[in-house]
Amino acid sequence: MNLVIPLILLGLGYLLRHSAFLEPKELDVQLVLIILFVVSLVDLGVIYFLKKRLLSNFISSAERPSLSARLEPEKAGLNFALLIYALALAPSLYGLVYFLLGGSLNWFILFVAVTMLGFLIFKPKEEELKIFFKEGTTSLQE
Repeated sequence: MNLVIPLILLGLGYLLRHSAFLEPKELDVQLVLIILFVVSLVDLGVIYFLKKRLLSNFISSAERPSLSARLEPEKAGLNFALLIYALALAPSLYGLVYFLLGGSLNWFILFVAVTMLGFLIFKPKEEELKIFFKEGTTSLQE
């Protein structure tokens, strides 16, 4: 899934740009490129912050479990993983928008590379998801 969705977006963008938009438009999209690239990098920072905050909050809530933390550790782990994946996929979507507005294919590929980097660095690791499941099940047993 980490590779498939960004590559599908790359193919879809290439197909849409060359079939739907027959005449090439030379728009000045440099400002859009800068804004979207900065937002992509900010997304990676948000992923880092949320990942650290969610893990620390879950571990501290396991010490004093609330009702939702005791009942559904699997749901919390799934929500954690989906949030990380969605935020990491956002740069590919920004690149698609930029490419369809008339941007270059090279920059679109760079946006896809930022997505791949986000998946590589911030993908929820098995040990982190075990924290959700282990801490949640121990709080259920107590």
